[in-house]
Amino acid sequence: MGQFFRDLRAGLGGRPLPYAWVLELHKDGVHFHVHFAVGRFVPRRLINEAWGRGFVSIKLLGDLPVGSGTLDEARVAAR
Repeated sequence: MGQFFRDLRAGLGGRPLPYAWVLELHKDGVHFHVHFAVGRFVPRRLINEAWGRGFVSIKLLGDLPVGSGTLDEARVAAR
């Protein structure tokens, strides 16, 4: 995961990229997948290039009420 985030940051110009990630066991009880969140838009192409290991799915956290702040955004992401 460290290499993935270094590659992703490099693809975004090398600027700091705060993120959170979690490893999750698949329902089959054998394989794993990863969820991660960042606080900015990242083009899918860059994620695919940095990951390079298969399926990538992206979800934009939207539908927040007008005036929502960073704490509200973080709560939605945590769900």
